[in-house]
Amino acid sequence: MLNNVLSSFLLALLSSHLLPVNGANHDVTLSGLSYSPNHLDNVAAGDTITFMASGGSHTATQSSLVNPCVHATGGFDSGTLNSGQTYQITVNDTNPIWVYCMMPGHCRSGM
Repeated sequence: MLNNVLSSFLLALLSSHLLPVNGANHDVTLSGLSYSPNHLDNVAAGDTITFMASGGSHTATQSSLVNPCVHATGGFDSGTLNSGQTYQITVNDTNPIWVYCMMPGHCRSGM
């Protein structure tokens, strides 16, 4: 009996951590030489971020605080997004994510 109760509890505990959760979506517009908004608060694991290009070609490429204009090893990269195209990522944890634009001159201009 105790084994059945413990097994059920363990299964319920595992299920609560393994089942996909429908998180919130956060939109970020890539336009000119900026991301809008330029930072996101209250983003949780399981949320998505949708990058939307507007007015030109841009990328959403993961970097780091130490090397903000360098593609992070293993990090995401949208490839070139033209106006109207989108790219979406799912947030895996609450650690900061740094993103820059790889188009020539964009990162050095603040994007």
